[in-house]
Amino acid sequence: MKKFSILFLLALLIQSCATKKDVLMFQDIKENNQTNIVYSSQKIQVNDILDIKVNALIPETTSAYNINNSISAAASSPQLLKLQGYLVSIDGEISFPILGKIMVKGKTTSEIEDYLKAQFEIKDQIKNPSVIVRVINSKFTVLGEVRSPGTYEFSEQNITLLQAIGYAGDLTIGAKRKGVLIIREDNGIRQQAIIDLTSTKWFDSPYYYVKQNDIIYVNPSGPVIKSAGYIGNLGTFLSVFTLALSTILLIIR
Repeated sequence: MKKFSILFLLALLIQSCATKKDVLMFQDIKENNQTNIVYSSQKIQVNDILDIKVNALIPETTSAYNINNSISAAASSPQLLKLQGYLVSIDGEISFPILGKIMVKGKTTSEIEDYLKAQFEIKDQIKNPSVIVRVINSKFTVLGEVRSPGTYEFSEQNITLLQAIGYAGDLTIGAKRKGVLIIREDNGIRQQAIIDLTSTKWFDSPYYYVKQNDIIYVNPSGPVIKSAGYIGNLGTFLSVFTLALSTILLIIR
């Protein structure tokens, strides 16, 4: 009986431990390997908030188009900028002064800038206009086996999946590196993808860069799932097993 108990405990410990292959990331990476980086331009989505500034050599000619930028830069805060910005409607449009409703969904900020400059030139209202368009509520959500799950905002044009995980404080030791789920809404279509962080194959995938409103869920590893059962963690299981074994030995005697 004693021999059986020892063997059972050893088997339980081996089954509960994570292996090196389960924890290390980028196991197939090659030293001094070089690949070209392809940057992607974010496309505007419903519920994005745009900050649009129109400039020209004669500032008075742009005042009608900058009515949402009345607060000085020194007094502005991120929250105030969002209140001032142009919210993309469920139809994918914004309501812009004088020009009216403009379809922006599916376009990049550069495409919107070019469109607005063309409109000003066609109407001959502004000479040599300069337009700056920015998304001011870009965000992503990280959940699951990370140190600081939550929703994070970013202002960069391109942010990688690894940077997004870094925002959340990195993966926990109990994270399943081969099971990182990304949920993405793109042009009215919801997409899901499973990323294997132990490999570098996903570097060339559309999920290397995070897009606004992405949801990143890091699944727990096998040992973490097992420890969350009815008995709880390994220590609790061993305590229950020891008590049961002691009871059986007392009955046998």
